[in-house]
Amino acid sequence: MRTALRFRMVGLVASVCVIGDVTSAHDYEEGYKWKTWLDMGGTFGTTAHLQEFVGPVSGQDLKLSPGFQMDLGFGYRPLPWLTVGPEFGMIFNSVEAFGDFSYHDTSLFQMPIMATLTLEPPNTGRLVPYIGGGIGGVASFLTFGANGDWEPDGTGSDFVLGFEAFAGFRYRVGPHTSLGVVYRFLATEPQNWDVEWWDHSEFRVGVGSIQVHSFCLVFTSSF
Repeated sequence: MRTALRFRMVGLVASVCVIGDVTSAHDYEEGYKWKTWLDMGGTFGTTAHLQEFVGPVSGQDLKLSPGFQMDLGFGYRPLPWLTVGPEFGMIFNSVEAFGDFSYHDTSLFQMPIMATLTLEPPNTGRLVPYIGGGIGGVASFLTFGANGDWEPDGTGSDFVLGFEAFAGFRYRVGPHTSLGVVYRFLATEPQNWDVEWWDHSEFRVGVGSIQVHSFCLVFTSSF
């Protein structure tokens, strides 16, 4: 009898601990329908095939250096495992070369504007993995150097369709806040810039899909 009673007590204590842990995990998100997040990090492996540089070209690449990325998002959580909302980003890369040609202080600045969807398992405790994706537009600005008056020697812009995918995890440091890391992949449609030079002459630069990989630290707030 005593042995059976001990087993029952141990089972009861274990059940309370499990229920308490699940309840604690649930309480972290219960009642919170909104999220904001900010992430910052570096880009790598950014590639694009050069298709036009003044005239048509083939077999050459737009060569971009590792760069910087920052994203700001706002989401609504209609279900415990689903968050939807807009996200705005900034991606900066220096341009090493256009095929065999290079120009001083050349840079590419991209601004993704995405509608995103994020999936994550509910009630997982403090460590929460997640995956997601987005679709939207990407504004880009190609700038060639700067002259003595600090004005760009040449600049062009474009706006194209873009897609992104991301995966990461966040650790709940409090009932409203999380810290984590995220991997992002962005792909755009082919981009073309009609570059206006400082003397008002123009030429065209065209590339295929620009693909950007990045790793970022992310801060999330729920309310």
